[in-house]
Amino acid sequence: MMGLRWSIEDCFETAKSDCGLDHYEVRTWDAWHRHVTLSMAALAFLTVTDTRTRHLLEPDSTAESLTQADPARTSEREKH
Repeated sequence: MMGLRWSIEDCFETAKSDCGLDHYEVRTWDAWHRHVTLSMAALAFLTVTDTRTRHLLEPDSTAESLTQADPARTSEREKH
């Protein structure tokens, strides 16, 4: 349970620093709710974008293994 709490607190800390979650100065519940909703939607967008970008930038291990020649197969090809 403590590990889950830590990840939630980390998420809110990131939302405060990156998405302005703590920058609201509103007087009504509706305005506060809109601000929090937009801040959390922005955080979700940034998280998805970051994950996709990292996935594109990291070398794909399956493509790398396919491009590297297997020594046994290489010697078979050279025989023919």
